[in-house]
Amino acid sequence: MPSRVTQASSRRAGFAAAIACAGLLLVLVSPPVSAQVEIDSNATADETCKLTAGEPGTVAEVVDGDTLILSDGRVVRMAGVEAPKPHLAKAGANIGELARAAREALEGFIGGARIEIRLGEVSRDRHDRTLAQVYLGDGTWLQEAMVKAGFARIRPFPGDFSCLGDLVKYERGARDMSRGLWRSAEYSIVSAYDPSLIERKGLYVIVEGWVVSVGHGNRVDFLNFGRNWRQDFTVLVGASLAARFADSGRPTDGLAEQRVRVRGVIEESGGPAIRLNDPGEIEVLGND
Repeated sequence: MPSRVTQASSRRAGFAAAIACAGLLLVLVSPPVSAQVEIDSNATADETCKLTAGEPGTVAEVVDGDTLILSDGRVVRMAGVEAPKPHLAKAGANIGELARAAREALEGFIGGARIEIRLGEVSRDRHDRTLAQVYLGDGTWLQEAMVKAGFARIRPFPGDFSCLGDLVKYERGARDMSRGLWRSAEYSIVSAYDPSLIERKGLYVIVEGWVVSVGHGNRVDFLNFGRNWRQDFTVLVGASLAARFADSGRPTDGLAEQRVRVRGVIEESGGPAIRLNDPGEIEVLGND
């Protein structure tokens, strides 16, 4: 029987091969950039994680870049991340190729591996799938692997914002290196001043810009990115979340005149808006 070290090495080789194969697909999206990355087999989710052990299992099928079917029939959705999905492709976009690349990369990494499942505050999604952080037997954190390689981006599930700290750092590194999905215009960071932003209503996006001012309503704070509140981009921060910002020493007023990066679903509130659900969904980039 192969040793644990041999099995781990085999899985890494499989992942590297899958990424190399996936790179051929990504040529259709943009000029080639190596997507192979160093995966830390000793990596663990960061200190923001509050996880409990779930029942382990053996992977029978990789459905896509973030969904697994286990041999006992359970469907596991990897928490906190989102890989490209073919059904999200717009006319003329290459999301289908990116989705296939992500699935093949995850297949190559996992094989028929036995996985460890760790559950956050929310353990089921609305499709009744197990929502979990997923680890291989050698300790490799699959969310880290897929985000570092650019085959998945961060997307927290409602009510579960565990393990975001390190993933934000890994995602930023993959984006800076134009790995995987970050080569596609469909996943690029959108300017807060882009007039087409409202056309992305209902889509999950990352928006970057300057907070011009902070306003306060009865139950919500407003991070205003322009002077025209009926047209310009706004970030909505509910009262309970605003209190969390204040308790952490970062009141929303302190975000005025700061350049920030925020992620979420675009909605319409006068102009385009994103409603924050957790402090981890906004990055403060400074005021330079």
